[in-house]
Amino acid sequence: MQKPSLIGIGGTNASGKDTLALYLVEKHGYLFVSTSDMIREVATKREGNILRPTLVKVSNEMRTESGAGVLVKLCIEHYKKSGNKVGLVASSIRTKGEVEEIKKQGGILVFTDADAKIRYERLKSRKRADDFISYKQFLAEQQAEWHQSDDPGVHSIKSVKEAADYIFTNNSDEASFTKQLETALFVKKRRLL
Repeated sequence: MQKPSLIGIGGTNASGKDTLALYLVEKHGYLFVSTSDMIREVATKREGNILRPTLVKVSNEMRTESGAGVLVKLCIEHYKKSGNKVGLVASSIRTKGEVEEIKKQGGILVFTDADAKIRYERLKSRKRADDFISYKQFLAEQQAEWHQSDDPGVHSIKSVKEAADYIFTNNSDEASFTKQLETALFVKKRRLL
């Protein structure tokens, strides 16, 4: 079974997007580029903080300025410069435009989700500067990002999920979670005779 050369990973906040990406790096040799890391860098320069509302604002501005698929295009540019020959995994896909760019490039899209309370506990444990929020605020931010607009350059986690080739649930341990990905993408299915 041939490995996909481009895998986009979308999903709800703290659902395990980077866990899947790092698994693909360690197990299969992919290059991992996080669109969220790119946005954090720009947000720090432009706004001086990386709070979630700021990240959403800055990412929407970047897409308005350079096109709805700009973050995926930047990931691909980074991949081409890297020398990696296995493939690219681009994490934190959040808009229709990013989905369209992944599909245009022949890539596949994975979506990950988990129960909100589990995701909130994970968010608190990772201790990023933008993660110190109340559960109520966490749910409000999730709702706001679920479907803001039909504009391909604006956050719509709902649209990403609807376009996904594979949807994985991450409510238990990491091994069970990554096994879903491994089975779906890399285990050759046997034909029954």
